[in-house]
Amino acid sequence: MKRSVVLSLLVLLGFLTNCEKNTSSVAPRVQPRFSSLEKNVLQLSQAFGLHLLNELSQQNPGDNLFFSPFSLSCALTMVLNGANGETRQAIQQTLAVQGYSVEELNAVYRRLLQLLPYLDGQVIFLPANSLWYDASRFALNPDFAATLQTDFFATLEGINFAVPEAVSAINHWVDQSTRGRIQRIIDHISPDERLFLLNAIYFQGLWSQTFDPEKTHTATFFRSSGSPVTCQMMHRRGQFLVAQEQEVSVVDVPYGNGAYGMTLLLPAADHSISDLLSLLNESRLAGWLEAMKPQEIVLEMPRFRFNNALRLNNALSKLGMAVAFNPGRADFLGMQASNQGRERLFLTRVQHNAFVQVDEAGTQAAAATGIGVGVTSAPPQIILNRPFLFFIREKVTGTILFLGKLEEPVWEG
Repeated sequence: MKRSVVLSLLVLLGFLTNCEKNTSSVAPRVQPRFSSLEKNVLQLSQAFGLHLLNELSQQNPGDNLFFSPFSLSCALTMVLNGANGETRQAIQQTLAVQGYSVEELNAVYRRLLQLLPYLDGQVIFLPANSLWYDASRFALNPDFAATLQTDFFATLEGINFAVPEAVSAINHWVDQSTRGRIQRIIDHISPDERLFLLNAIYFQGLWSQTFDPEKTHTATFFRSSGSPVTCQMMHRRGQFLVAQEQEVSVVDVPYGNGAYGMTLLLPAADHSISDLLSLLNESRLAGWLEAMKPQEIVLEMPRFRFNNALRLNNALSKLGMAVAFNPGRADFLGMQASNQGRERLFLTRVQHNAFVQVDEAGTQAAAATGIGVGVTSAPPQIILNRPFLFFIREKVTGTILFLGKLEEPVWEG
């Protein structure tokens, strides 16, 4: 008889942007060619991210948000390899990849994990995956284990979950993989827990042209409620890709050699951040990005730094994955060796921890978005002095690696 056992898939997304100077040798920008399959899958990841951003914004009105749709999609594709039947279909639907086989998806992420760290010698992009399982009570399916190692370059660690050192070992991996920015992902291991799947990303990007710290000044930022708060506003005059549409103003700020950039989206004066989120979809975003043209402007954007700890069970369930969290319906038998008593696995928590910092030198894993247009100055001013969205994009495919919403320019952590 099957009994229910917890499968804890802790999707750790440690998105880091530390603005310490990168002293490694600067390599030239890589110009890869992506297949139509790879581009299509990455565009679907973008759709998943926008849907999740809207859902999380509804659940957390007025809060700053920051997460990585790319990292979540990668982690959930790993989960997909161990899912069967209705559970597999639900995860595919949530990721919007129903038309692709698991093998095709694995191949896409294998290539990206190999390629993305080397696109720009002035940007650090370090993804890491690991699977931790209770070796005293659980045996991994060797095919599932081989897939994680081969296609996702995951390290597999079989330890005894009952010993106190198990929590320390997992948290140590988190700390090392995020260069100390996220030091802890779990406080305890439940007696029913068998697996932890972790994904971490460290991102550090220096602006192609930095902001002059001498020009940073104290300014007023207006929250969604209209209440004012002071912030440190950065200032730079230069040429950027800019689009001014009826609903939004868009500006792109490049990192390093230009393979990555932060795209800022500021709702029009008569639109709130909620209005912008309700309008935002893949086709509309594509149109806004295509409309960007080089323009000399004065850009002002606030410095900010904050941490996010998001439990994504509810949001992912709303997007179609509820069956994966259901003890009586979830099917993850593909993760278990066939020669052991089959325990019914289900997801208990998908935890997403993130850190972001934006300052004069660069960013870690968020893209500041938002634009305000000055009236009389030449060149025109773009001032991010009210809530905006910010994306970090990889430019060759347009993949959105990180998504954020800034409701208040705090400097925490």
